[in-house]
Amino acid sequence: MCSWKVIILERENKVREAISLEKASHTQKYVRMNTSYVEVSVDWEKVANEIKRTEEWFQEVQSASEGYLYATLEEFTNPSRLHTFCQKIMSYLGITRADMRKCIDAYERASEIFPKQDSGKLCETVKNFREGEIALQAARASEEAMQSYQQVSKECR
Repeated sequence: MCSWKVIILERENKVREAISLEKASHTQKYVRMNTSYVEVSVDWEKVANEIKRTEEWFQEVQSASEGYLYATLEEFTNPSRLHTFCQKIMSYLGITRADMRKCIDAYERASEIFPKQDSGKLCETVKNFREGEIALQAARASEEAMQSYQQVSKECR
């Protein structure tokens, strides 16, 4: 019988993830494009619903899965966190420490192929950014969504 190992890889900040997807949809480019200067208006209710849907899906995976590993994209793409990320993945998959170089090589290839696409402040490129907090509250967004918005807002102060 085949046993699957499930690794869930997602962004740490759900609001940043939703806005990234909005910018990709707006430009019709999902990889290898600097979106730091792409301006969009965001449907904050849609953002709240998308985050809620993702949270519900994650809960389903947790309850249906015999085991999984949760990791974030930021762990993989941040050089200072890479070593810990590789150890976590390798331990979960049962890969020996001797294969650490393969994980680091994968990071180096990925960072060349998929460079960071948006290094700007979201409050500068989301036209209705300031409406976000009130709109998320009105949409009864989750605590995680509210924390994500507040974290992104701190960059703009």
